[in-house]
Amino acid sequence: MAEYVSEVKSVAAPRSAVYAKLSDLSNLNALAEMLPEGKVNLTAVDSDSCTLSINPVGQITLRIAERKPDNLIRFEADRSPIPLDAHIQL
Repeated sequence: MAEYVSEVKSVAAPRSAVYAKLSDLSNLNALAEMLPEGKVNLTAVDSDSCTLSINPVGQITLRIAERKPDNLIRFEADRSPIPLDAHIQL
């Protein structure tokens, strides 16, 4: 399986504030308008999961599988054509 690793980035905010924002997926509602029109639609969202309709892939549901306060958020895909696991380390 392929593995992708991003660069380490700095955020000018306390770790606890970044964790609080990113660990609640309902915050994605504010970004729904920024998604590429006709390609990605946010169809359902709550604090633990979000469902995206991606053209031409179909629907993918991402859920938070693990939370370690102020440290880690791990995501898994419930519906995806390929295995998908992602995490954010703070």
